[in-house]
Amino acid sequence: MNQSLTIFLAIIFGSIIIAGGIYFGLTSLGNKTVISTEEEKILESRNSSKNLPPQDIPDYDKYGTKKPTSQNSADSQTQENANKNDMGNSQVDVQQESDQQQPDDSNQSDQTKDITFTKTELIKALSDQTGIDEDKIEFSIGDQVKKDDKILLQGTVKESGYEGGGGFFAVVDENGVKVTYSGQGVPECKDIDPYGYPKSWADYCLDANGNPVER
Repeated sequence: MNQSLTIFLAIIFGSIIIAGGIYFGLTSLGNKTVISTEEEKILESRNSSKNLPPQDIPDYDKYGTKKPTSQNSADSQTQENANKNDMGNSQVDVQQESDQQQPDDSNQSDQTKDITFTKTELIKALSDQTGIDEDKIEFSIGDQVKKDDKILLQGTVKESGYEGGGGFFAVVDENGVKVTYSGQGVPECKDIDPYGYPKSWADYCLDANGNPVER
C-alpha cells in the first residue's frame, strides 16, 4: 500500500510539473508575441518617418532663445545684402548730390579775378602820366581788350580848353589803373611791350637806341 501511495503522489507531482511547464511556456510565447508586435509598430513608425520630408527643428541657445533656421539665416543674409546695396546706393546718391551742390571753384576764381575800373581812377592815372590837372582832363577810350587777368586800354587824352592832344595806353589789373604811355608819335618799346598791347594799336616801337623796330 505504501508503494501505491508513492506512485500516486509521484504521478500528481509530475502532472503539476508538466502543467506548470505548459503554463510558463504559453505565457512566455504570449509575451514574445506582444513584444514582436510592438517592435513591428516601432519599425513601421521609423520607416514612415524616413519617407517624410525633412523639417527644420528649432534650436535654442543657452538663454532659451530660438536660433534661426537655415532658411531664416538665408533670408536674413539676403536682407542684409539688400540693405548694404541700399546703403551703397544712398551713399552714391548723396555723393552725386554733394557734387552737384558744390560750388564751382573756377567760376569763383573768375569772379575774384574780375577786373574793373572807374572813370575817376582812369582820370587820376592820366593826370599822373601827363601832368594835366584832374579837373582839366578830357579823354576818350578808343578800344579795350580783356587779356588774362587784366584790361588793356587805348585812347586819346587832352587838356580841357586846348586843341590837339595825344594818345595813351593803359593797363588795369589787380593793382589798379596805370597809364604806361601817353603822347604823340611812336611809343618806346619798354612802355608797351611788357604789357602785351595788341600789335594793331602800334605796329612799331622805339628800342633803347631810339630806333623804330617792328613789334
